[in-house]
Amino acid sequence: DEDDVGGWLPLSLAVRIIPVSKKDNTTICGRIVAFKSILAYKSIQICLGKPNDWEGRVGALLKDCPKGNDLNTTAHDSSKLSALKWRCIAVAEIGLSSIGELGGEITGNGPRFLSLVELVGLCVNASTTLFATDSAIQSSQLGDECLSQGLYGSVDDARRLCQFFEQLEGLCVQLKKKVTCVFIYPHLRRVKELLAFLAGHFRQCKTESGDAKRKSVQKSMDGWIVKEENIHSP
Repeated sequence: DEDDVGGWLPLSLAVRIIPVSKKDNTTICGRIVAFKSILAYKSIQICLGKPNDWEGRVGALLKDCPKGNDLNTTAHDSSKLSALKWRCIAVAEIGLSSIGELGGEITGNGPRFLSLVELVGLCVNASTTLFATDSAIQSSQLGDECLSQGLYGSVDDARRLCQFFEQLEGLCVQLKKKVTCVFIYPHLRRVKELLAFLAGHFRQCKTESGDAKRKSVQKSMDGWIVKEENIHSP
């Protein structure tokens, strides 16, 4: 990594080494997860050269997620957590889509390219961890009513997440096809391998969010059938 004269790789390393779970896979602390999430999406912003239209692009992706734009200093902690988990996954999509837009500025710099793709994966992982943390907080407050909604909350949240993961998977597949010269440039080889891994990971996440959506719909249908039976029972 001696050719990383711009110091891009330490960005992803700094995010990656922050622990968010204990040996038993339980979350260490919601605030640590939030810190890692913020560091991840801020690092993506730095890798992209701090684009001027940043907030506009994030807002456009989150226009169908009311909670996603509630990241302000006066919001309650739970509201900030809900906003942060959506912002992370939106920023991950912007990170991947911007690679194609910026072209050689990113792809021509192996360390920068690799760091950005790593940060995208870390940002999505932070988002899913925040979903789990937020779900646990809501469960402790609302009990069984919230537990029935699952990891991704409401059916609308699961549907929106499914769309995000599908888009992320597609972007990874497209970028992977464009990465060449992998035998000459080690960083590009690692980028190609990571994109292949992330495409499979996002596909699995899409399946999980789709399952959550279908289970929620099935539960609603079951409830409707029970009510209909009660109406016609003597």
